Parts: sequence; C-alpha cells; structure tokens
Amino acid sequence: MIIWAVLICGSAVGPGAFGAEASYAFIEVAQLTALGGVTDVAVGCSGLDDSLRRVAVVQDGRVLLYRLSAEGLIADVELEGFKYPAVSVAFADFNGDGEEDLWVGSAGPGIVYVYSLSDEYSILAQTDRYMWSPAVKLLTPDLDGDGLPDAVALSEAGTAFAFLNGDDGLLQVWRSGSREGRVSYILACDWCDDGRDDVIIAREHGYISVWRWMTQPVDMVPPSPFEYGGGLVDISHLSSAWREESQKESRPHGQFEIQWEEYPWGEIRFVDVFDLDRDGEKELVIVTSQNLLYAYGCMPDGTMALKASGVSQGGHDLRAVLQPPDPTEPSMILGVQDGALAVWQPLAADADWIFDAVWQSDFDVDFIQAIQVDEYLVLQSAGEVRVFERVPADYLEMMYAGKPYHDLRATPVLAGGDILLTVGDWADLLGFSFSWRQSQRQITILWGMQYLVTTVGSRAVVVNGRQVTLKQEPAYRDGLVYLPSELVQLLTPEVFWDPKSRVLSIR
Repeated sequence: MIIWAVLICGSAVGPGAFGAEASYAFIEVAQLTALGGVTDVAVGCSGLDDSLRRVAVVQDGRVLLYRLSAEGLIADVELEGFKYPAVSVAFADFNGDGEEDLWVGSAGPGIVYVYSLSDEYSILAQTDRYMWSPAVKLLTPDLDGDGLPDAVALSEAGTAFAFLNGDDGLLQVWRSGSREGRVSYILACDWCDDGRDDVIIAREHGYISVWRWMTQPVDMVPPSPFEYGGGLVDISHLSSAWREESQKESRPHGQFEIQWEEYPWGEIRFVDVFDLDRDGEKELVIVTSQNLLYAYGCMPDGTMALKASGVSQGGHDLRAVLQPPDPTEPSMILGVQDGALAVWQPLAADADWIFDAVWQSDFDVDFIQAIQVDEYLVLQSAGEVRVFERVPADYLEMMYAGKPYHDLRATPVLAGGDILLTVGDWADLLGFSFSWRQSQRQITILWGMQYLVTTVGSRAVVVNGRQVTLKQEPAYRDGLVYLPSELVQLLTPEVFWDPKSRVLSIR
C-alpha cells in the first residue's frame, strides 16, 4: 500500500486552458459531512494482505474509526472518554506484531498514546514527557532504523518533539529550541535511503533544517539526556554513577544531530520531499513567497546539496504532492487557482521552473489535509472528510431508472462543471420532440405542454415564455448539437448531474 500526503480532485478542463492534460480524473466515492471540529485524519490498513483500510477521524476530542471499501466509508467504532481530548492521530505497528496500532496525540499537556486495535483498544505505550501544548501533528517514522515506528510530534506552540520506541515506551530524545523558532512544518522520510528516517522542520519565515538520530556508545553520551541544543538544564554536576545509571534506565544511547540547515529567501509557502524529476531519487522541494524554487538532494556521502533552483513562474498556491503509483508518470504539485483546485506538472525551462497546469476542478473543495492511498485520495476540512478515487479522464456513469445506461449515440462532453449530451440522446432518454433551424442555429423542444427555445453558443433560453440564463451554453461539435443538463432540468427535475462523482441520474 502506498500512502502520501496529497490533495487533488476535479474534472476535465476546457480546451486551451493548459499546456497538457492529465490522463485521469478523480471522482468522489464517499463523504462524511456536517461533522464540525475535525482536527486530523489518518489512513491505515490491517489484515495479512492489507486488504482492510481504516480511516481515523478526530472530531471534537474523540476518534471515529471507519472502514474504507468499494461501498464507501463504513462506520466501525467510536472511541471517546480519553483522559485528555484527542487532537491528532496516526497508524503504525508499534511492537512489530504485524498489526497496525492507533496513535493518538492529546490536548492539554500534549501526550502521545498508543492503543491496540486488536486487543480491545488497550494502551500499549505513551510518551514519557509532556509537550505542555496540544499535539496538533503526529508522525510515526523509524528514526533509529530498528524497524519499529517512533514518534515525531508538533505542538500547538510550534515546538517539534521526537520520541524513540523503546522497552519503556516512547522516550523523548529531542525537541526543537529557540534557534529553530516557531515550527510550522514537520516532515519525516528516509531521504538518503539508509534505513533511517530524517526529521525535517521548517518555520514559515525562511528557515529549514534536517535532523538525524545518531547512535553512540554509552561512554560518548553527552550529559544532557533529552535534547540536542534545546536549552535543557545541564546535569553534568551530578555524580557520574548517577548519570550512568540514569542513562541506562531512561533513554537510548545517542542524540539528534542537525545535518543541514538553510535560510531560503522569502516565506516558505510549500515544502515536501518527493521525486521531482522521477529519476529515482528524492528531492526536498521548497517554494517561497518570492516565487523561488529550491530542490535539494542527498549526496552519496549523506550530505545535502542544491540540485536545482529557479523562479517558479506563476505564483501558484501550492498545497501538496501527487506521486502516481506508476513511476513512469510525472510527479504533480497540487493547489488552488482562481478558487478551484488545480494540478501542476513542474517542468525545468532553462533557469526557471514552469508549473504547467494539467487539471482544474469544476467545483470547490475546502481542505486542511489530504492523503493519497493507492488510487484513493482522502481529503479533510474542518467539517468534512471526502474520499476520491482515480479513474480514466473520460470516466462517466449514467443511471436511468436506477440501472446503468450504455446506449448513448455520442460521447458526452464535460464543460463548465456540467455534462452535455446530444439533443438526440436527451430526446431518447426523456421522450421529447425537437426541431433544428440550421440557419439560426436554434433548437426548439416540445414536451407535453412545455416548450423550450435555445441557440447554440448563447446562454439565453426561453422556457414556456420565461427567459432564463444558463451557466453553460449549448455547443455544436462535429455536426451534433449538445445540450447541458442544466437546460434539460428546466423541463424536468428528474435529471441530476453530480460533477464530483461524475454520475448522471435520470429518474
């Protein structure tokens, strides 16, 4: 199973809008609406073949568990009554038994708890120190390369914390300090493919750094046991025997070390780690408020180096990354343009980077977070959770009287958030009669006691003597006249088009 943090949704775009077009679309297959108070969402899996996908939704301090299947989101269980309200959530196999467990970051003092999903939600572990602020973001990387997940959390106060998974639970080994300032972004990934995940933190005002857990022998452990450079009280004045015993009992032997830091020009508007050019190597990509793009890579010796830079033309509101499962497909960056969701393909052009738009939605979807799970996308806003599925770009489903319909004369057209069928197909489906005046490019429809007059290329339509303005005008293509569903709905409420699911229903 592939999981990335991303966002995308939409439908086909009009001709000429972009330099290229995506070969796929995303349709809505499930939704949870009117929730309110949603602070986090996570997706995990269980079962020997990872066939059961779980979705955890944190809402008003409780955790709602759902199963994601072809039928949509199915309610599983509701967890509440936590000592401190839940704020963030993640899935990871805490003890290596092959079953994913539920990790919950709390409000109040900021504690991370681990609950077993296979043993009546019993507590397996918790962090040994408070963060003294709600844990608003929770990651479960493998920091020390032992094959077990550790915890990286971001507090509401803007401090990043790292906890190692040990025999005594989750032990704090690091937190960001005054040098790093108020942290806005945290990421974790095995950037250099050495079996250990690095922690990447960034603050909005032009600072980013990479940290790595470095294992050390007992006699090399520094006197301050929980933090590197973070300003905790030094305990070197205590006896060496006390320190040695404390080290053995309280923490792993090692420390977090900064590997690299940079001060990009401008405010950081976008940061993520992904294979930008699909050459098999990951890059740390940063875009700033000055429209500058930086792409850093990990060198063979483990050091970081600038691989590419330039001016990211367009000033787009970039939000997330789409890494298609097929490695031959290009990477995409997702965000917002003109109030709609958009997908861009980053292309190098001389010294600049051009974001070639390949997709834009026909509808708005508010979001805080998005997660890519194979062909699914789970989108979270403050009050909704929506699930989209990747489909071919020309995907469309038609339902007539509750059954699939496959007898259209011509391929429908998607434009302006609506679906257009030929006037002949509409006549077959609804049983009306029509006439076509070629010279005036005018269609007249008669249906019982109702009549409708419309002109190709015009949004004005007359219905039973009343003039109405359409959002999408009728079109003429390849000798055929296409009418939008909005026009047909003026005659009957039995026609319904859902642009999110791409389903046309005729009752």
